[in-house]
Amino acid sequence: MPAEFQLYFDGSCWPTSPGGTAVSGFVLCTNGTTVETFSGIIGQGLTTSLMAEYRGVVEGLRAFHARWTKVGASLLIHGDSKVVINQMSGKFAKAPQYLQEYYVAQSYLEQIRDSGVKVKLEWIPRSQNLADKVCKRFRALP
Repeated sequence: MPAEFQLYFDGSCWPTSPGGTAVSGFVLCTNGTTVETFSGIIGQGLTTSLMAEYRGVVEGLRAFHARWTKVGASLLIHGDSKVVINQMSGKFAKAPQYLQEYYVAQSYLEQIRDSGVKVKLEWIPRSQNLADKVCKRFRALP
């Protein structure tokens, strides 16, 4: 039976976007078990929530590509950012050139698909996004 993976990503910038502290993260699961997580502060000042969202998906795709790319596997990518999900799936126009994270994410997505992995992107509400919790733990920091 092919391996089925779920990648949840998230990002935020607080107290304001742009200009706040940007945090991103991901949770990668298979068969209901978390196999890898990441979260961290990615920048302060010249950052936006969209940059943070994209960094979360980039780090998740990088981890999946490095460890679990297998022919026949499937990857369902979940995010609560309609912009990211729709840009990555081609429903919205490409991100502006300055948003390099978009282009890095697209490159990983292409490599993963080229390896034979079936990929689907799906918008979910924040309340269902497992990565939301891993990102929120940084809001308590000074």
